[in-house]
Amino acid sequence: MESIFTKRVMYRSYNKHVNNITGDLELDSYTDYPIFCEIQIQSENDQLIKLGHLKVGDAEGFFKGRYDSDADGNTIRPALIPKIRDEILFNNKWYRIKNITPEYWTEGNVLFYDCMMIMVNDESDYQNNL
Repeated sequence: MESIFTKRVMYRSYNKHVNNITGDLELDSYTDYPIFCEIQIQSENDQLIKLGHLKVGDAEGFFKGRYDSDADGNTIRPALIPKIRDEILFNNKWYRIKNITPEYWTEGNVLFYDCMMIMVNDESDYQNNL
């Protein structure tokens, strides 16, 4: 299974909290991790664009069930598990995770995560897609 995760990306894991006044989810701080995963950018010729989820230029990402170390061998504690609203830098473009589907190996053991990710173009896109 490890051999399918061949693309090196920067994974931005956000710390999030709820604003006590507005009730909105806000991003506090983040940590970047270089990891390996599989990324498929959606194109006009792509027959597998997930209707209602992705547009041309968006991406589908496949991530290991958990990352105990990064691409450079550094330990990650606690282990990194993909989360909605985290971001990926791939080919100089940022993508935000909008939907996560766990694919199970056995009961309770996630083999990998299938993530729908939207491309984040600029600051206005950033605010509109939190």
